[in-house]
Amino acid sequence: MIPELTGELEQRFRFDVAISDAKGYSPDVFAKVGDSNTELPGNLYGFGCRPVEYGDNTDMEPVVEKYNRVKLLLAGEPDCLPVTSFSRFSAATRSGTYSVFPVSRIGDSPASYGRPDPACSPEEIPVDCEIRLMKPRYTIVMIGTNDYGLDKNFTALEPGAKAAERLALLVAKIRQAGSVPVLSNLPPISAPEDGDAGAEEAIELMNKNLAALAESENVPLINLWRAMEEDQMIDQGLAADGIHLSVYGGETSPDILANSVNLSEEALRYGANRRNLIWLQTLAELDRVAAQAGS
Repeated sequence: MIPELTGELEQRFRFDVAISDAKGYSPDVFAKVGDSNTELPGNLYGFGCRPVEYGDNTDMEPVVEKYNRVKLLLAGEPDCLPVTSFSRFSAATRSGTYSVFPVSRIGDSPASYGRPDPACSPEEIPVDCEIRLMKPRYTIVMIGTNDYGLDKNFTALEPGAKAAERLALLVAKIRQAGSVPVLSNLPPISAPEDGDAGAEEAIELMNKNLAALAESENVPLINLWRAMEEDQMIDQGLAADGIHLSVYGGETSPDILANSVNLSEEALRYGANRRNLIWLQTLAELDRVAAQAGS
């Protein structure tokens, strides 16, 4: 599940880190790009403002401490202060969006995407604005689940076929802005009995194409899909709607922020909790290789 940085991938990663460092970007900051599975409160925010139940994962405590060092004077999850990389409400993360959103002019975005960051210009694209505001060493991307609905409106396209092409542009924009791109593939979809079963095949196609993109562009890739498919996961780590990641204690819990940063063995059977641990482990691995490059 965690990217293995070797060979050409390691070389390109070190090159990207050197560019980020030369621009003065913070090694203690990362940015997020995504749709609802990144925007919803069960995903990462709680590390910035709630006690973490580490379980057998106490080796992740230094990672949480590191990325909470930099306090940001930016918008964050309202019930999660102070604002850090974890609790930042990203200008490049919105529910219901397609993979074209992060690289489309903010002023052209539909009002339904909601909560635009006032610090961003309408002329900017979301990923450029987020990197300008955050100055992050890493920009972690997980977006594309909704592209199925976008692509199936075009009869000449196989649903999901264009997601990797759109994300290639996003990777290029992140690098142009001076941050280090990191990709995650997409979690499964569990279509309801009366739903569109084609979505499941579309996710598999997207993930196949994302793997090819990550290999061709030498971008670290988190294999979240594989984690959700493991036997111990409850309902493939999905909530009742079959789309969003589940959270230990339920999505209607009065303190979903705390429940989502429970990394105990039982809690890690839920999608958001497992994803949160995997992102911590990924940050730890990225930092390990980056430190070797600087030594």
